[in-house]
Amino acid sequence: YDAQYGRTGGGVINVVLKSGTNTFHGAIYEYYRDERLNANTFDANRVGQSKSGLYWSQPGLTLDGPVKIPGLYDGTDKTFFMYSWEQIRSEVPFPQVYTVPTAAERAGDFSQTRTADGRPITIYDPLTTRLVNGQYLRDPFPGNVIPPERMDPVARALLQRVPLPNAPGQVNNFLVPENARADRYDQHVLKVDHLLSASHRFSVKFARNKRTEVNDPAGFPPEASPWYQHGRMNVGASVDVTSVFSPTLVLSSRA
Repeated sequence: YDAQYGRTGGGVINVVLKSGTNTFHGAIYEYYRDERLNANTFDANRVGQSKSGLYWSQPGLTLDGPVKIPGLYDGTDKTFFMYSWEQIRSEVPFPQVYTVPTAAERAGDFSQTRTADGRPITIYDPLTTRLVNGQYLRDPFPGNVIPPERMDPVARALLQRVPLPNAPGQVNNFLVPENARADRYDQHVLKVDHLLSASHRFSVKFARNKRTEVNDPAGFPPEASPWYQHGRMNVGASVDVTSVFSPTLVLSSRA
């Protein structure tokens, strides 16, 4: 692609917005998906699982034509507009798998905590740290159990906001199959073209989109949820002047 787009490790998408004409044109559309309209997957059917939840609604419209203000301005052959609006409302499955402390570990008992290959994970007492022959050594807690009086009250309070395992094992032991993610998206695009003369064309473009993503708390209390509400708004505008000086010389100026 052209050097004007700079360096990128990916690709470049060049979007061209259409312009209005002396005739009004418009379109209205709706793209809709719902689990009631979808077939189940082969594997889910085979094991008797129902279809996963899904909702997607994407309406939009476009309108373009001459700029006309009754009694004030008639833009026929001179000034044109194009407006586009699109919205997305969706809820899609977003299952999650977490590792949370077991009931024994929450009480300070790590006697059954082991690595993936079965080796015990030793918990050392930091208060026994000492220097021996140039090496720092620590003693393990007796029985690999941290005494209750040694557990920080802040840590205890935080643990109240972490759910207990709902699956066996010490890793991947908290499953949230019904978790969902919702998206709210709105986009507006406006373009106005004006013919300054037979050789000079002026246009201005404005685009604004806002997206809000909301994730379920995944079984955690809302204030301790590992997911979040994420919002983003993008606003952009540009002004273009295209000048035709000769059949072989065209100048495009853009800000």
